[in-house]
Amino acid sequence: MATLTTQPAFNAGDVAWTICPGLGFFYSGLARTKNALSLMYLTVLSVGVVSLQWYLIGYSLTFSDSGSSFVGDFAYVALRGVGLAPHVGAPTIPASVFMIFQMMFACITPALAFGAAAERMSLGPAIIFLFVWSTFVYDIVTCWVWGPHGWLAALGVMDYAGGTPVHVASGAAAAHGF
Repeated sequence: MATLTTQPAFNAGDVAWTICPGLGFFYSGLARTKNALSLMYLTVLSVGVVSLQWYLIGYSLTFSDSGSSFVGDFAYVALRGVGLAPHVGAPTIPASVFMIFQMMFACITPALAFGAAAERMSLGPAIIFLFVWSTFVYDIVTCWVWGPHGWLAALGVMDYAGGTPVHVASGAAAAHGF
């Protein structure tokens, strides 16, 4: 006897809105004309480097269901086990869509910090900064606030717009010169 598996009830509107493109190029439009190309370049670089970091370990360190209250574990390393089943933090969309949505926050956050370094950072240090900062600052702070077991989330911190992981983390990086 064949068993029927039930598919989760995804909301088409939630899925469509979640995969809308990010606003990375918006930040270069806020700079002076002479810095716009540099910021656009660094934003594209941020998307490339942070996407790789997010694929390898970032998503797992941030959103693993079995991690601690301070940092996740390697349950989702290289996106192992991330598929069409809903994520615990987003029951109306597939975990893979949730991962892509959260990846855009991860990519844009260091791009915000680059506004403080317009035309003052070369390629090599920028790549190293992006990977290391995303791993040891963004992923951990985001786990605290948005992770399934995050200690700030457990204290009742409500952050729907990214004020803590995105704006506070990037602002602190920019204020301290990375």
